[in-house]
Amino acid sequence: GVDGTNAQIGLNTSDWTRVYIGDVTGSGIDITGNNATVKNVYIGVKPNSTASTGANVGIFVTGEPDNVVIGGPNGFDRNVISNSTNHGIHLDGGKNGAILGNYIGTNVTGTAEWGNGGDGIHINNIGGPGQVNTGIGVNSLGTVYAPNVISGNKGNGIAFESDTNFITIASNKIGLNQSGNSAIGNDGDGINVQGNPNDVVIGGDVTQKRNLISGNGGDGIELNSVDGVVVIGNYIGYATDGA
Repeated sequence: GVDGTNAQIGLNTSDWTRVYIGDVTGSGIDITGNNATVKNVYIGVKPNSTASTGANVGIFVTGEPDNVVIGGPNGFDRNVISNSTNHGIHLDGGKNGAILGNYIGTNVTGTAEWGNGGDGIHINNIGGPGQVNTGIGVNSLGTVYAPNVISGNKGNGIAFESDTNFITIASNKIGLNQSGNSAIGNDGDGINVQGNPNDVVIGGDVTQKRNLISGNGGDGIELNSVDGVVVIGNYIGYATDGA
């Protein structure tokens, strides 16, 4: 677990600094402290880039940590989070964080299914009044965009459980490969929203913010008796080029 402040797991500099995690009965990484950064970590992947058994949950963020960043906008920032028994990433508390540029449920090239057993990203107990957004595919300030590939998982691509507020989901590929031109569907919905969230935005008003949500076994986006959710500018059921 990582419970100190300013912890950095992995270095975003080269193949030689990458951290590999596999065959773990608990969480691959468990974060409870503020300002933690996870970059260039491969969970459920062997050093020879073949699949291994992952963890129970790939990355588990719990408590009320501030400013946890998983991934980033550059190539060596990317985490691969695959082959976990349950969720790839479970956010159970926290604020002002970001999930950027990761492959969640695919192989290391984002081209084949290495799905997690639950949701790609499972969210509950996030955010509160007066807080900056938590971003998925975008940083918390809405100034940096880095699409996650969230595909091949046995549950939903992204799922909201309860008490989840101030979330922006933008620029991701959900149910597609990293090029956005071939399906690697999640078995459930692309995005499943429930639990009365507030101030949730899926997509945006410019191309850079568009989510590509296609090829999934359930709905592209399911909104289950919710208020406070804006869905705008996404491609649902289409590839990158709109075909």
